[in-house]
Amino acid sequence: MATQLRRGEDQGQDLLSQRLARCSKIFNGLLVLFGVGAAIAQLIKPFLGDGGFNLSDGIALLVGLGLVLLGQSGAIASLLNSALSVKNQAVKWGLFATPFVLTLGVVALKLALNNNRSYKLLMGEGGFVEYATVIAFILVGVFAWPLAQRFRRGGEKLLALGYFGLTGLAAFVALEEISWGQTLLGWKETAFFESYNVQEETNLHNLVWFQQYLGDAVILGSLGLFGLCVVWPWLRKRCSERLRGYGDWLVPEWCWAGCFLITLVVYVALEGPDDGVFLISRDQEFVELLFAGGLLGSVVSKYLKQAKP
Repeated sequence: MATQLRRGEDQGQDLLSQRLARCSKIFNGLLVLFGVGAAIAQLIKPFLGDGGFNLSDGIALLVGLGLVLLGQSGAIASLLNSALSVKNQAVKWGLFATPFVLTLGVVALKLALNNNRSYKLLMGEGGFVEYATVIAFILVGVFAWPLAQRFRRGGEKLLALGYFGLTGLAAFVALEEISWGQTLLGWKETAFFESYNVQEETNLHNLVWFQQYLGDAVILGSLGLFGLCVVWPWLRKRCSERLRGYGDWLVPEWCWAGCFLITLVVYVALEGPDDGVFLISRDQEFVELLFAGGLLGSVVSKYLKQAKP
């Protein structure tokens, strides 16, 4: 029996090591790739007749170079190992604080640029922030899929269904954001989308029948996830063991609550009386990135938790 237990722990440790290595490679590779791509894109803009090098290009260039350095620093592996340690409350508080720090940075940028063209280019459709959101949603699916597969093999059909569903939803949102390839490849939309899509793009969420409800959907989604993050630690103590197990695997940890809270607050403000003085529609791109980041962080933490011996 002792030998079997040790063998099971060794197998679990091997799986955890594999998943840690995989996470590090994926995130480091994407940081470097995205950073290099962003930097090159800004450097060649003056040669493409796009109006020269402006302030938003300079900011994007600096961010791109920062991502390259981060991807090569080994910080991702250290963060993942720290998050898995028993005494990881400091890491969790750091994760909770991160979206607020980033938001303060964006607020400072807005004040410095006064919502000018440079800011709008940085936050606009097809900009740096939107593509980061697309990548985040793709990664949600990348990590949710093996979670679902392992749950399915273990006979946990409900958990498997939940993560298979999340994989499909994340892929759908990512493809919608790039208009199913039109944003990248530049092909012309059909007459139907030209007539009924408010942005004349090949996607469903901007069709005239759905576009007006988008804000309400994001508000409900962020409110629901934020509420679960806050309530679940209290609620789980009063649930049956089986329900507690489902909640622990499906509900994001409290440290991701800030991502959903900021999304909720900004979208409520944007859906309210719009004076257009400080908050503008482009600001939704940043909070959508926070929302995607909260989902991604939650899924990655479950992905690693599943592999712990």
